[in-house]
Amino acid sequence: PPSPPPAAAMASRFWDQSSGSEDESGSEGSSDSEVEVKRPAVQRQWDVDSDSESEEENRRVISAKDKAWIAMESDVTSVKNAMKNNDWGNILSGFDDLNKKVDKQRTLIAREGGIPTFYIRLLVELEDQLQTTLKDKEMQKRMNRTNGRALNRMKLSLRKHNAGYAEEIRKYRENPIESAEEESE
Repeated sequence: PPSPPPAAAMASRFWDQSSGSEDESGSEGSSDSEVEVKRPAVQRQWDVDSDSESEEENRRVISAKDKAWIAMESDVTSVKNAMKNNDWGNILSGFDDLNKKVDKQRTLIAREGGIPTFYIRLLVELEDQLQTTLKDKEMQKRMNRTNGRALNRMKLSLRKHNAGYAEEIRKYRENPIESAEEESE
């Protein structure tokens, strides 16, 4: 069996690794180098694991209103892109997503001064595009089956949905330029 190390050697190892004021003034050069070698390894470990300083610099605090508005504006943008392509399936799904977000944020919208103008503008643009598409019978015949069904569903849901916003839509149609200026402020 191996013999245990002498008690004096164990005691010196213990005292060499401690960081007391007595050891700093009377420590040996070799024991300081051992301790210094260990410290950079510990510092590197913490440097690698702790990236919170750089993360905090990149973080931004966004209010609940701004977060909701950004989400709704992104849905408005996706609906407008689908309108350019005359893709009524994507218009319908984007419109449904947007309406869910508006319903979810109803208390925030009421507190912040009412329905956002970009939402009312989208309702007006959708209504206008729907009317022009419905008047063009030739285009309706060329639509594929799913796009035609989505157009019919959109017609029904938009008519039902816009009934609740009739007053805001009327005000926007009377003066769309003034409403656009209010949104930019």
